[in-house]
Amino acid sequence: MLRHRFVVFSCSSVLFAYQLASAETLAPSNSSEPLSPTAAPSAPNSGSPSAPSTERGSAPIAPREAAQNATLPTEIATSATPPSEIATSVTPPNEATSGTTTPSYLSAGRYTPPAFISEPTELPSVAAPASAWRLRKSDVIQATLRNNLGIQLERESVRSGTYSEQAASGTFEPSISASYRHRDSDSPPSNTQEGTAGQIINNIDNSWNISGSKQFHTATRADVSFNNDWSRSSQGNAISPDVFRTSADLTVTQPLLRGFSMDGDIQTAAILRARFSSKKALEAARLQAAATVLSAENAYWDLTEALKSYQVRVRSWELAQQQLKLTERQIQAGVLPPSDRINAEGTLARRGLSLVEAESNIERTADRLRQLMNLPEADWKKPLLTVDAPNFVELRPNLERLLLDAQTHRPELQQTQIDLNQAALDARVADNGKLPDLSASASYGLIGQDTTYGGALGELTDARGRYWSTFVRLNWTPLNEQREAEAARAGVARRRATLTKNQLLLNIDVEVRQAARAVETAEKQLYAAANSRSLSEQSLRAEERKFQNGMSNNFFVAQRQEELAQAELAELSALIRHEKARADLQMATGKLLEQRSVKLEFDGR
Repeated sequence: MLRHRFVVFSCSSVLFAYQLASAETLAPSNSSEPLSPTAAPSAPNSGSPSAPSTERGSAPIAPREAAQNATLPTEIATSATPPSEIATSVTPPNEATSGTTTPSYLSAGRYTPPAFISEPTELPSVAAPASAWRLRKSDVIQATLRNNLGIQLERESVRSGTYSEQAASGTFEPSISASYRHRDSDSPPSNTQEGTAGQIINNIDNSWNISGSKQFHTATRADVSFNNDWSRSSQGNAISPDVFRTSADLTVTQPLLRGFSMDGDIQTAAILRARFSSKKALEAARLQAAATVLSAENAYWDLTEALKSYQVRVRSWELAQQQLKLTERQIQAGVLPPSDRINAEGTLARRGLSLVEAESNIERTADRLRQLMNLPEADWKKPLLTVDAPNFVELRPNLERLLLDAQTHRPELQQTQIDLNQAALDARVADNGKLPDLSASASYGLIGQDTTYGGALGELTDARGRYWSTFVRLNWTPLNEQREAEAARAGVARRRATLTKNQLLLNIDVEVRQAARAVETAEKQLYAAANSRSLSEQSLRAEERKFQNGMSNNFFVAQRQEELAQAELAELSALIRHEKARADLQMATGKLLEQRSVKLEFDGR
């Protein structure tokens, strides 16, 4: 018996040495051709991560029955794209680059995510699926925008700016004032016409007045007043014991040089400054919202990648478990030595460690998403499960159109343009301040007087007593050093705003180019990763056939299994990077909120 086992072991050793010498020259008997550059990679059959599929359990070796029999389609429909995204990001066919030679693994074929990516995500077995919070990407965006503290702060800034504009408009609101005065005095006369020596004269005076003023956007100021007086006196020269006197007058004042412009910008400079501040706050809110949406999307895809990476690791662990069972059967049959079990068990243990690390990564990325959504403490205990799978949208960026979109929609450019407009206004106000302060005014009034109040009002309406006057005022500082310095400072601020805008345009140009290049690079990486994953599947199948025929061992099978798992993770990561690159390109052009149908409504109320 011992001699028989020694002979079997010797034959196995010779066969293993022959396999090592000829491994590079042997080809699979029925291996298929590598993935065509224009064909979508096949989608392996991915079972539940918690239990092996029935097909996988019925076959002793083949870990991916569907993958072995699948054929690679030569043409698959491109993933659907929203019409707005195509209109802004895809180059028309007549603008596509032609006449260039591209390596086969980078050629722009059509791609559809395989089954292990498009299948629904699943939570680890330690989590309760019933209590999981199933999230769509749109749900995450809405919750993040609703609960994000930065968005709330920007909303308050917009409201503050709106109220500042209303406060600045108060200068042009009409004002009304009213007064009443009563005076009663007993005093001796100051001359013989008022009375005799030793006499005490009683004087009673009542007056009530109402006036109003209005500042117009033309810098014209109008003042209207209506004055009434009723006096009673016992002095000797009084016209009558009771005298009523009324008057009404209108005064109009108009600046002619300083503080005046034909377009009204100088007069309304305070309102315009407050309006600029409000618009800048709104653009800052748009920028904060776009950054928040981008962070929420990235966190969503990070969690999706973590969940799907865990599923890939589960399938790899299942393959190692099946390989261990097959090794045990072959050891029992005397085909393999008992030492091969250690190699298979070591592979299974390493795959189990990878599962633990994948579970930890799920919790870490889920916490990041919970933080961005600003969830209450009770909701942090709920497992998060993403619903949307990453999708592929083939893009051919039109750089000229993207740059034009960025110049039109980027909030930062809108802010710099507002700063430039405000600097231009400040320069105009400073130049206007150097002019002399010249203004003209005209007044017209009516006066009525009688022993009765009705009679006094009658004389007022009859316009028997009236007056008018004109007034010109000039205030001039010959040296005007302060005004000159303010004008020079405003000019410097205007030039700085222009330079800032030009610098921002340059930076945005670079950002858009880099974002467009990143989309193209991510697409090429995705094609290469899909091709690598397909070849890894074929390599694993070939290695399994050699193992069945006694021409391989557990080490090489485990190596091919790990290569397949790494290739699947690389394809998943490449597709996620393509999703993020598309969002980065929309962020660079300032159209991310528009593409996500996010509307900011900050009415300032």
